[in-house]
Amino acid sequence: MVPAFLVVATASWADDLPSARQMVAESFGRLALMNNITVNLSGNVVLDSGIDPFAVQMVVERRLVAGEEKIYFEGLVTEAAMTTKRYVGDGDHLWIYDTRRHAYSVVDYGSRQTAGQRGSRLFSTLKRVTQGPAQFVASFLADIDRCRTNGSGTVATTWTPWLSTATVKTSRMSIACNARPPADASLTYSFRVDDEDRLWLTGAAYDASKFEAHMQRHTAWSLVYSSTPPASTDYTFDPGTATPVSITLAQGGG
Repeated sequence: MVPAFLVVATASWADDLPSARQMVAESFGRLALMNNITVNLSGNVVLDSGIDPFAVQMVVERRLVAGEEKIYFEGLVTEAAMTTKRYVGDGDHLWIYDTRRHAYSVVDYGSRQTAGQRGSRLFSTLKRVTQGPAQFVASFLADIDRCRTNGSGTVATTWTPWLSTATVKTSRMSIACNARPPADASLTYSFRVDDEDRLWLTGAAYDASKFEAHMQRHTAWSLVYSSTPPASTDYTFDPGTATPVSITLAQGGG
């Protein structure tokens, strides 16, 4: 069961947003220097009927091919130990595969774009075709790519919380984003400071509760990252007998 998340149109950020933007720009700017990043998110949805585990893994690898940077990508969404969605970036095309429907869509992100446009196209497309925790990971990677392409100064002036009605509070080691009804939700980024007084992101955690269909629904997850792609990572996709499905990106792909 894919977790439902708060989607709203207004914003109510507190006075700590400028400080949060500086922390995000500094720490994400360091992540942007990594050619490889693997993001793992795992959590549970707790309902009266039981516990539904879920996980998201997204892997980004940048390689020089004939003097040009190519971006390779694999994303897996797992629910109850079964992969339900697979996203594959082969350097030119993003393949979006729904295992339950045995159907796929494909979007170009690399064959006609310049090196600086490929990441924007890839991650903005991912943000539009994912939801819930997978969309958070896509947004996280998009912010890192913006730091890499445009410099961290862009993020320092434009970053906004994923929970769009959140009140933002900062400390030296955290950014806390707290939202209220229709769901009580919190998203916290955690940091560490190294021996040279540089700020590094260590992870993120989400917690939300709301009433849904006359029952309490509690969603919680945590996110970590590394610079090492899993050995099982595969940047190829063979549609085989899967059904092709057209996809419309109303706002384009970045």
